[in-house]
Amino acid sequence: MTVNQFTSGSSWGGQGVAVFERDKLLLGQPARMVYFDLFTTDPDLGGMLPSDLDGPLPPDGEPNHFVQIDDQSWGYAPSDQLQIWDFKVNWEQPFCLHVHPGRVLPVAAFDSEMCNASRNCIPQPGGASVMPSPIA
Repeated sequence: MTVNQFTSGSSWGGQGVAVFERDKLLLGQPARMVYFDLFTTDPDLGGMLPSDLDGPLPPDGEPNHFVQIDDQSWGYAPSDQLQIWDFKVNWEQPFCLHVHPGRVLPVAAFDSEMCNASRNCIPQPGGASVMPSPIA
């Protein structure tokens, strides 16, 4: 699991990552969680997403992969890219979290800023560009 963290004044607090004891969760048993605050590793990280498992299990010992986007227009990276982070917990020593940061995967150029920070520039069926209605 990942979280974008904010301090008590709504200031940016960095990226947080949590790893859960999956085997216990699947059995409905109490499970442990290990949390890692990446702010001291890189305060510019945010929006990271964990991988999702659909299909056969990976080989034993395989870490979980998390992906961080880097839009070149943010000034963080020289070009648009994805960073692949690996996280692995040793549940015999749960505070021994192995973190392997930032393998870079080059991608085609993209712009993550859509609509000039508004949300009403995406064409909808019928031709209108609308802003979604708030949920009541």
